[in-house]
Amino acid sequence: PGLSVVYSDLLDFNANEIYFTKPTDLLGKSYSDIQSQFSDETVIGVEASDGTVTLNPPANFIFGADHRLLVIAPDDDGIQSEITDDKGIVEEAIVKLSSTLPAHPENTLILGWNWRGAAILEELDHYLSPGSNVLVIANEPSLSAAWQLRADTYKNYTAAFQESDITSRTALESINLAEFNHVIILSCSDQLTAQQADSATLITLLHLRDIARRQRLNFSMVTEILDMRNRELAEIAHVDDFIISDRLISLMTAQVAEEKKLNRVFKEIFDPSGVEIYMKPAELYIKPGTSNNFYTVIEAASRLGETAIGYRIYANSTNREDHYGIVINPVKERPITFHPGDMVIVLSSQRHGVSAAS
Repeated sequence: PGLSVVYSDLLDFNANEIYFTKPTDLLGKSYSDIQSQFSDETVIGVEASDGTVTLNPPANFIFGADHRLLVIAPDDDGIQSEITDDKGIVEEAIVKLSSTLPAHPENTLILGWNWRGAAILEELDHYLSPGSNVLVIANEPSLSAAWQLRADTYKNYTAAFQESDITSRTALESINLAEFNHVIILSCSDQLTAQQADSATLITLLHLRDIARRQRLNFSMVTEILDMRNRELAEIAHVDDFIISDRLISLMTAQVAEEKKLNRVFKEIFDPSGVEIYMKPAELYIKPGTSNNFYTVIEAASRLGETAIGYRIYANSTNREDHYGIVINPVKERPITFHPGDMVIVLSSQRHGVSAAS
């Protein structure tokens, strides 16, 4: 939860974007060194002369004459044009480099169904750990027969389907919600108009939040909203994240229209077998409760084979005014203190991290 805010930030022309650039004096410098020599941009990868894009290259990757940088920046006009030998200050004493984020089975509940559901189930199989479970509950009689053909095709989780009205309070209370780590509410957009589907989604969402409050349950909740105008209504229920898929697709299309080569970047980011954007506990990188700067976070992530691009402050995660706690391409010199629940946003090829000495 929170990743849709990160994607929107990178795709929206009003916020940080991904640019190709080639400052002077790159030749012979390592990826790690260059990361710490940019003060206003966040370096995320490299492009070769043949157009090949490599996100999060190894820290010792040496830049050649035919390479260009990929950076996250608020505006391409102000991108740093020269590389100097000056590096940001790294607070070595607070770099933690914990062991890996443990993989463990998770239980996911999907409420509602539409044509995107099958693709979501396929993608979940790439991310969930072996032994996980996924339960789909939807008012879709035609899905029951088709489900039997699909349920045994997943490697990492056991899938099950139940037919029920997800807007019914009684039906929702009959679910043992305490068993689930994550809840996904899909829009019933195949049978309903956008406004009707969003209305049903909001009813389900409000019921779920009330049940969770009364039973003191703690699960993440991601909701699909069709109409951007309904987002404010959904915020009343303090949902953990929103997916407004049509808007994200539109933003991505506009970005590629402006810079065709960005299509290779997005293809890599959204491919489960490549380098992706993850949010990982800040305590894997920095000692909790200690004041640090983002140069230190970048260095800690680099030592774990990752590229840090921002962070999320948990205390602000439901606050729209604070961008839901998401900060992309932060001011690197600005002091920041991480607390339990805070996340570092990284480019990585592994969801659960890599082994590292403390």
